[in-house]
Amino acid sequence: MDDRMSVADSESADLSRLPRLRRRQFFGAATAAATTSLVAGALAAPRASAAPAGREPVAVPPRAPDLATSPVPAAVPSPEVIAYPPAAYASAPTDPGVLNVKTLFGAAGDGVTDDTAAIIAAIDAVEKEVRDSVPNEGTYHPGANSTQKIIYFPKGTYLVSDTLVYSFTFFERSPNTSLEGHTSLRLRGESQTETTIKLADGAPGFGTGERKPVLCWGKAPLERANPHNNTVGSNFLENLTIDTGSGNPGAIGAILTGSNCNAVRHVTIRSGDGAGAAGLDLYVGGTQWYGYNIDIHGFDVGLRFAATYASCSSFERLSLYDQNVRAAEVADGSIALYHLRTEGAVPGLLVDGDSAMATVLDCAMITQTPGLSAIELQEGVLYARNVQVEGFATGISREGTAVAHGDVERFVSTEVTAAFPEARAPLTLPIMPSPTFVWPDPATWTSVADFGAVGDATEAGGGEDGTDNTQALNDAFASGAETLWFPPGQYRISGRVTIPGTVKRINFMYCRIVVDPALIQPLGTPVADELPVFDIRGNGTDEPLLIEDLYTRPLPSADGAYRVFKHMSDRTVVLSDIHLQQGPVYKNGLVPGGEVYFENVASRTASGLGNPAFVLNGGKQAWARHINPENGHPEILLRDHSSMWILSLKKQADGTLLEVTDGAQAELLSAIVVSIPEIPVGRPLLRCVDSSIGASLATRTSPVDLDYWNRVIHETRGGVDGYVFHDDLPPRGTASLADYQRFLPMYVARS
Repeated sequence: MDDRMSVADSESADLSRLPRLRRRQFFGAATAAATTSLVAGALAAPRASAAPAGREPVAVPPRAPDLATSPVPAAVPSPEVIAYPPAAYASAPTDPGVLNVKTLFGAAGDGVTDDTAAIIAAIDAVEKEVRDSVPNEGTYHPGANSTQKIIYFPKGTYLVSDTLVYSFTFFERSPNTSLEGHTSLRLRGESQTETTIKLADGAPGFGTGERKPVLCWGKAPLERANPHNNTVGSNFLENLTIDTGSGNPGAIGAILTGSNCNAVRHVTIRSGDGAGAAGLDLYVGGTQWYGYNIDIHGFDVGLRFAATYASCSSFERLSLYDQNVRAAEVADGSIALYHLRTEGAVPGLLVDGDSAMATVLDCAMITQTPGLSAIELQEGVLYARNVQVEGFATGISREGTAVAHGDVERFVSTEVTAAFPEARAPLTLPIMPSPTFVWPDPATWTSVADFGAVGDATEAGGGEDGTDNTQALNDAFASGAETLWFPPGQYRISGRVTIPGTVKRINFMYCRIVVDPALIQPLGTPVADELPVFDIRGNGTDEPLLIEDLYTRPLPSADGAYRVFKHMSDRTVVLSDIHLQQGPVYKNGLVPGGEVYFENVASRTASGLGNPAFVLNGGKQAWARHINPENGHPEILLRDHSSMWILSLKKQADGTLLEVTDGAQAELLSAIVVSIPEIPVGRPLLRCVDSSIGASLATRTSPVDLDYWNRVIHETRGGVDGYVFHDDLPPRGTASLADYQRFLPMYVARS
């Protein structure tokens, strides 16, 4: 790394000899100024059919509220119709590609035929290959072909009578483990409104007192206490509706599991009669998901987040209607809720857990039931900002006592932390929505195979035995084609591939990119000297570029310095659903300005400590919906007046998480930071030099590791150093771990 990246480790290890400013505490839950009314005028009234507390739920049809009555957008059905080029569809269940549940597995989708067995057969076609490809039943490196599949549901109603989950034992030689290593289960519908998975009315096992899902990402949640999944997920649920039917009060729409890089988008989950246990349930250890445009109707709880271990998720444009107990619950982990909208006769959100941390941002909560609190805080940490409240007696209650009346401008449940006393106002960066893209007509897609690209690298050959695709890919991208896609395979690249301004969309279809040793330099090579794999060109007048669905693991693990995407223009770029098991994902060049959006992007930069996953310079602005940087030092580097807004983040390994210098800005709203043993003494988790940071996060260790960042924050302002230490922060979790885990509810640094 270059000289400007060394500040995170610049101090001596002996902290007792260092003069320092300690953090300052300047407002907390009791501060009257923390809660004020923001919005004048009425929000949309709740529906008259909302069931009052204590009464039997009634059937409520799905609806889309009038957006004109509230600045907080509701989830609305996506008009997108998803289809692929004919060559993308698999011809047999064992083939990689798009697996059509009708043509390959015999699902009828007619609303009458029971399609349970057909859909489970499709899931088995993915997960059996994942299981069989994992050496020694480990959890991290499934084979290539097994992870290049999408289960596709054409329009129709798929009647099911049991939980949709694989049919076999995942770890046959370890039958009692609660750690499950499944991955790459991607369910995608043709249309959110016209593709429905419907549970049969009165299905066995879904009765009162049960908690049985219609969809489940794994068997551990069904069969094990304290289930855990620490495998790279690449799991997706998109563009369809789940209907739990009538007479199924114990039904859960879906239980989601998986680490690092997972997403649920454009999904409706509804109960046919207003009775059900939960819409979405995330409680398995290691759960990390990004959710967008989801509406849930008629359950006891719409969203339950109780995931342990390194669990952090975020949801944007989540609408929860007519639940029976409360709209959402947070009992563990760290979660961010942006543009949450709740309507009904129950409280909007409960936060109750000694390890729970919730960030609630730009939300609306509406009721007609008197005497309720919109947000109930019992135990844990809450950061709320711009919450519009209508009909509730209180905006926020804490252990039954009102602490915020009416709309909430800003509320932090514990003391705000700063290294310098004059850093008073929390940082609030502007939030830009990600650019939207219309799903292209499959007839307009161009395959890179048409230009001679061949994904024939093999694991046996270490990835170096395949065709060199550098020239073929350059030819494909220079052809004038606007949408390009990669057939399944492992594509070796030995030189720079340029993406010009004419390309609008690249769908990797979860193929693997094999970086040739010619592009890999030794660890420690400065960021400025890294060689890029893909070089993004064009200019700010070109249409935004979407790069999506890349799931790459090394063949074999090859530590070194390189950069997968180098952004050499001011063109707007969106990176979506990208997982790099070994490779720094993004940096921009010297072209000033421009915007970049990261949606569900994971980047493990090396097996040891490597270069940063994300590097921004020269005024580049970034918005990150959910990211997972790992093994970089620092993980994120912001310099030269660049800025980055982060909704949620998970990080592990012992490198500094965030280094912000030279007038840059960073706002981090929710994060889980996992410590590992032997974090170097004196290395900070956050480093700020004459710049601005607003950060909310929680740290996590395990009963085995038991380590932590003693120096959580090192801030330098005008040559003066200030620090925040582990013991300055409130403990997190049970007594056995509270000495090692901490909450950082809100840290503020202002340049």
